[in-house]
Amino acid sequence: MMKLLLQKYGELLSRRPIAGNMISSGLIMGIGDVTAQKIEKYRKGNVNHVSMDGVNWQRSFVMGSYAGVLFSPYCTLLYSWIDRHMSKGGFLNSLKRGAVGNLAMNPFINAVFFGYSTYVEHFFLKGTLEGAYEKARLKLEEEYVTTFLKSAALWIPANTVNFWLIPVHYRVLGSSIFAVFWSCYLSLVQHKPLHVEIETNR
Repeated sequence: MMKLLLQKYGELLSRRPIAGNMISSGLIMGIGDVTAQKIEKYRKGNVNHVSMDGVNWQRSFVMGSYAGVLFSPYCTLLYSWIDRHMSKGGFLNSLKRGAVGNLAMNPFINAVFFGYSTYVEHFFLKGTLEGAYEKARLKLEEEYVTTFLKSAALWIPANTVNFWLIPVHYRVLGSSIFAVFWSCYLSLVQHKPLHVEIETNR
């Protein structure tokens, strides 16, 4: 059964790589966000942190839509470009490709993540975009540099493995396996209170 599912999934990725990766990346990001919500409950001492009751599905939808609509198509096209234009084979070539992938993706995509997530969640919660720009600006100011450095620490090795060992049409899926953990981290960072909010609540 699993072999058949993987075969069908591989066929989908071969025929429609962007659409297939959009669906899988969105689902994986949603899983990462639900996991992040469970961790947040656990940190607050909620004894029902394992239960699915109280999951903010709207928040998970926003996180998943970012991965499916923005991250995945860009990542798919980037991997295809690298595969066509950079030397293949061997660990060193894979390391170079992983480093180029990180530099071409993470400075841009991390900024897009914080901007998109903040604006869309602010609109869902408040029903207006008023104040969203300032919140997004503060979120980028507080979290962008740290997130970029941590993304480089994870994604350069991850992309190296991806380019070295994984066929091109499975690479976004390969990234998505690492992305389960990364998306959980991103969701925790995105929903961490801003310093100004902490000071206001004291």
